[in-house]
Amino acid sequence: MKKLIIALVSVTTLMLVGVTAYRLLSPKVVVTNYSSFPIQEVTLNLPASRVTFGAVEPGSTSTIYYSLRKRSGTLDYRVQVNDIAQNGSLPYSDSGEFGRVIQIEVDAQGLVTVN
Repeated sequence: MKKLIIALVSVTTLMLVGVTAYRLLSPKVVVTNYSSFPIQEVTLNLPASRVTFGAVEPGSTSTIYYSLRKRSGTLDYRVQVNDIAQNGSLPYSDSGEFGRVIQIEVDAQGLVTVN
């Protein structure tokens, strides 16, 4: 019985470590809405993939993890708030993808910032 409990605790611990490592090391996109308007849609075109968010309500945050692709290029984004689309581009380097956080924020006036 004691060996079974030790095995269960070990497996549970390994699973928690694995999930925590995944969340810390996987690149992610975090969208935060500080405005009083809902974000209707967010689309990011990365060099080798695409990430799309649906609605993000006022005062809310939404996160999507994406896969490492090891390709440099351009990150193009489109954020639609209150029926107004805001577009832009940023350089995207494949170095430092582990743990990368792309932050998209909509301020109280509905203006978009991407870091």
